[in-house]
Amino acid sequence: MYAGPSGMLFVEYKYLKNLPKKDTTVITTGLSPLQLNWLNQMMDYGHRCVVAIGSSRGIFVISDANTLNENISNAKFQSLLISLDEFIEYICNTVNTNESINPSRKLQTDLERKKT
Repeated sequence: MYAGPSGMLFVEYKYLKNLPKKDTTVITTGLSPLQLNWLNQMMDYGHRCVVAIGSSRGIFVISDANTLNENISNAKFQSLLISLDEFIEYICNTVNTNESINPSRKLQTDLERKKT
């Protein structure tokens, strides 16, 4: 959990030691049913929560309940990876900014832009 003038951010960290070879292989979050339920509930309450799945190639960030509950292909996973520096910047901006834009939404928008 991270906290600052703009509020708190809970991050659930996971790590994939090896990425699949096939693009169609589904990446699992590694979340237990209890963790998944807790994250969904906290997001429903409006709390800022993300799941950060690290790999040797970067970090995949899940910042919304829809993505949290969907299957993620290896191709999609790898296309939306961000660097450690980008993730650190996201955390700092989320808890330290007083801007009116929601940093969680900004990251989600940035990730969606990467899709196209």
